[in-house]
Amino acid sequence: MEHEALQADLRGYAGRGDEVTTSRDVILSGIPSDRDVPGVVEERLSQVADLLGITPLLQRGIPFLSTGEIRKTLIARALIKSPKLLILDEPFDGWMTGLEPLWLNRSITS
Repeated sequence: MEHEALQADLRGYAGRGDEVTTSRDVILSGIPSDRDVPGVVEERLSQVADLLGITPLLQRGIPFLSTGEIRKTLIARALIKSPKLLILDEPFDGWMTGLEPLWLNRSITS
């Protein structure tokens, strides 16, 4: 339920004013400002987006993403920090097929 509330907040925030918050903006918001090294962050963003298959979504506004695409964006936000341990609570709800969790698990652990 908390995740759905966060998604609703993101959608609400993303639609305010003339600016639209993109998937890229949300992912990069996971990087602390003191770790924002030009080039390195962009390379890591590219790696994470490729891993999750969301490269085409990076410039799309949050209000225009499906529930599954928002979840992938939020997973990317967590992964961009290169955590040693990542605990996810039902991250695959809203994904189209049942194969993504298996694929993601193999991709992250390899």
